[in-house]
Amino acid sequence: MNQPFGRIHDILGVCHEGIHGDEVRCLQNRLTLIGWALFLVCGVAWVLQAATNCDWMGLFIGATWIVGCCLFLWDLKIKGS
Repeated sequence: MNQPFGRIHDILGVCHEGIHGDEVRCLQNRLTLIGWALFLVCGVAWVLQAATNCDWMGLFIGATWIVGCCLFLWDLKIKGS
C-alpha cells in the first residue's frame, strides 16, 4: 500500500486502489479534454440557434466562444506532446 495517492475516487465515487500518478494525470487530461469538447459543442449549438434567428450578436458571441474553446484544446494538445 505504498502508493503516491492512496485511495482515489472517480466521478461516481468508487474507490480505486493502486492508481499511480501517471494514470491520474492521464485521467485528468482526458476529463479536461472531454469538458472542453463539450463546451465546443455548446458553442456550435449557440451559433446554430443564432443563425436560425438571424441574431448577429449571438453569432459573434458563439464564434468567440468556439475560438476560445479551440485555443484551450490546442493548449491541451501542446501540453500533451
